[in-house]
Amino acid sequence: KRIYVIAFVFLILACFIVIKLFFVSVLNVNSYRERADKQYVTPTGDMFTRGSIFLTRKDGTLFAGANIMSGYKVAIDTRKIGDKETLYNTLLPYMKISHDEFLKRASKINDPYEEIVNRLSKEEADTINAMQIPGVSIFKEKWRFYPGSTLGAQTLGFVSYKGDERVGQYGLEKFYNNSLTKSGD
Repeated sequence: KRIYVIAFVFLILACFIVIKLFFVSVLNVNSYRERADKQYVTPTGDMFTRGSIFLTRKDGTLFAGANIMSGYKVAIDTRKIGDKETLYNTLLPYMKISHDEFLKRASKINDPYEEIVNRLSKEEADTINAMQIPGVSIFKEKWRFYPGSTLGAQTLGFVSYKGDERVGQYGLEKFYNNSLTKSGD
């Protein structure tokens, strides 16, 4: 009798596992696929961090010559967007890319992540997010900002990739690279 009881318990456990696998792999597949896609396309650990470079004015006050700016970017999942023209017209106030460039990016087949807008403010990102557009996702981003643009560029230098690592190139960015690089960068 014990063998029958143990076999019956194992049969019940096996049925439970099969039913659970059925729910996960067949009935809830879209939910899990979407969660997996978001894990794949969201840049989680690659947020750009680096110290600021301050310069001194003639009156002794400090101002930033190079610092990190934070904002948001918009990416589309070409598998989920509807009419490309409607999407273009909806996002037009926020985009700096041309109509042809947008259509080129939006027409990629089965592309889960195609960036179309960068460097948005929180208010702009919130406005787009409130529209609840299918296939449109918003992500945080950081970038190096030089308030003087090319003014002093030869002295400040710039940041770029050397292999997989961001490092200062030329000028102060290179000279103070070890001081400006923050842990986790």
